[in-house]
Amino acid sequence: MATQWGEGYVTDLEYTAGYYRELNPSLLRFACLHAGIEPPPAGPLNYLELGFGQGLSLNIHAAACPGTYWGTDFNPAHTARAAQFTDPQDASIRLLNDSFSELQARSDLPDFDVIALHGVWSWISDANRRAIVDIARRKLKVGGILSVSYNCDPGWAALQPLRHLIYLHTQMGTAPAGGLAASVDQALAFSSKLEKAGALYFRNNPQVGPFLQAISAMDRKYLVHEYLGEDWQPMAFSQVVEWFAPARVEFAASANLLDQVENLMLNPAGRQLVAETGNRVLRETMRDYLVHQRFRRDIFVKGLRPLSAVDRLEQLDRQLIVLKSLPSQVPSKIAGPFFEASLQADVYGLLVEALASDGHAPKTIADLRARGAARNVSASHVVEGVAMLVGMGHAVAAEPATAESRRRCAALNRALCERARRGDEFPCLASPVAGTGIEVSRLQQCFLLSLANGATDAVAVARDVWAMLSALGQSVVKDGKGLEGAEANLAELEKQVAAFQSERLPLLQSLGVSLA
Repeated sequence: MATQWGEGYVTDLEYTAGYYRELNPSLLRFACLHAGIEPPPAGPLNYLELGFGQGLSLNIHAAACPGTYWGTDFNPAHTARAAQFTDPQDASIRLLNDSFSELQARSDLPDFDVIALHGVWSWISDANRRAIVDIARRKLKVGGILSVSYNCDPGWAALQPLRHLIYLHTQMGTAPAGGLAASVDQALAFSSKLEKAGALYFRNNPQVGPFLQAISAMDRKYLVHEYLGEDWQPMAFSQVVEWFAPARVEFAASANLLDQVENLMLNPAGRQLVAETGNRVLRETMRDYLVHQRFRRDIFVKGLRPLSAVDRLEQLDRQLIVLKSLPSQVPSKIAGPFFEASLQADVYGLLVEALASDGHAPKTIADLRARGAARNVSASHVVEGVAMLVGMGHAVAAEPATAESRRRCAALNRALCERARRGDEFPCLASPVAGTGIEVSRLQQCFLLSLANGATDAVAVARDVWAMLSALGQSVVKDGKGLEGAEANLAELEKQVAAFQSERLPLLQSLGVSLA
């Protein structure tokens, strides 16, 4: 599973290249504000990401958000991959290959406004957890944010035996020629056979079978890192609170804005029970049981300070919001754990219309409240509506774009698109306007690169991209199947490029997603 230096952590396969918006510093600030908690000041900050994987999130945040960004990942291949997108002379980003204990011992670390880790807490040993707690204790500023996401109970209670079975088979089964990924294939097939044999574990836990089917379709690199480390361990919220107590941080809010909307997440009886519970740890635990939580995204603050209603609204009013979806992509309904809720047309129609105006230019919440007041929409409905749009991923909390952030984002985007042309999959590009990663498929990244390199129309872009695909032995996938022959591929590419230029490209341009 891991080399000797890996300390039980998987190092045989690189992690997938994902972008995790819960690590975005502007979103973390907004989540605190929405919850009525004083966040770190806006503007340039010192940021540390622990276990950055392929480094896509860290690189995007360093390019799009003001500040100095540090990160470490124990896997040298990860650090090397992340470093290919950075300028060695750029002092705004520092990529390290330190273990957490090595990072703990460094004397050159600044004090940080934000320390963030995504998923890593669930995969590492207790010794590494203690090192993280000590780093937070010594290097997180007073008023700073600690963002930690992790697998949790009770959602994993019934699934842990399946994870153990898969892990055990990868350790004890016959090692195939295909390496670790092939071992996972064998373990999943073995587990499926056990289910078909009528194992009562599957019958008595009906959620396990569908979960096995779902993970069987996932990227093997993701599965290996997420579930097959030697020290893999989900935790209850109360255990995580206890772990971080020596760092003198307190739970502030969920980084998932939808978790903060109780009318969506809880049924009436659950809301009443939560309201009657005074202890915050017990209250959060009750929420986890009510929704059968499997993964938490927690924000802790060192020196937690609740905001008065007046201070909260004053700070929210200054927050910039950017719509990163087309208005037609914003749904009219949203599904919660217990029911589907309709989004009020008078509130969400107003917000989407306002945010899409002036070419998706950023708007402050004060701007949105003024527009709402003109249509008799209350301030509280505007704020909750914005939180819902951010929680759904259609809007983002942003910082003002600068000439420097535009330059950095363009350089990073060109490097990412060049890698897409060579076959790599990086699912996002950087937006200096939204201050976040924007979903752009590999094929669309190739379209952008071709246009930036001088192609003038859909025909020229299609020819350019088809030459790239055919050189890699690839073809365009349509209806789940690869097209055969140059004529069919070129025709489909021309259609996709034309649609991209008329629908997606104008939005990307509004968000400042550029390669130059």
